[in-house]
Amino acid sequence: MEGADTKQVALYNDSDQARAYFAGLGMGKSTSMNNVPRDDLYLKPIPLPPLAEQAAIVERVEALMTTCRALEAEIEQARRHAAQLLQAVLKEAFAPATS
Repeated sequence: MEGADTKQVALYNDSDQARAYFAGLGMGKSTSMNNVPRDDLYLKPIPLPPLAEQAAIVERVEALMTTCRALEAEIEQARRHAAQLLQAVLKEAFAPATS
């Protein structure tokens, strides 16, 4: 696609606006794009800023996604740590008393 960053187009195709376009085609209940005729796909409007801005948008989205993945990893680590703490507290609470 000339004048378009393919990653920008892919990001747009995953947007609410693109989903609304595809839903409006009435292609049945399937969420798969396998049911979208090529002509309808080509007719879907895509807002395209200048190529340099598209690249900047893609770069920013990728940076944000990297941050999201790092935060998800931190959350998972915190969950594991919380589970370990809970087990330690329960073990202490229910351990037989020693005199």
